Amino acid sequence: MNTIDQDRITDLEAKVETLEARLASAVKVLSATKPLAAVMSSQGVTRDQARVVYSIVNEMGKRIENGEGVPFVEFEERMTYLVAQLDDRRFLEVIVEALRIERPALAHLCDRFIGAMALIRR
Repeated sequence: MNTIDQDRITDLEAKVETLEARLASAVKVLSATKPLAAVMSSQGVTRDQARVVYSIVNEMGKRIENGEGVPFVEFEERMTYLVAQLDDRRFLEVIVEALRIERPALAHLCDRFIGAMALIRR
């Protein structure tokens, strides 16, 4: 590899590192705004319903931490039973994306749910 190529790689690596740091900062700011609560509120989810949604999410997060399975179908059924407007798959996707931002510790759970939703769409 010549010097010019190595310089370009070094520059790109530095830019990626800078972008990753900025993204991490932006996610911290966004998570402080409680995006999941805002999304649910904008769709008419009541405070009581929102508390139950958070309870379900916390319970499923603990199950993942304990190495237990948390199937997307269970999440979807519990959510749509609780909140009728969550029967819209797109709204459920927005809920999961907002959850990923608000609760970074649950990113693994969100990734699994997003993967499952992608499979179901096909």
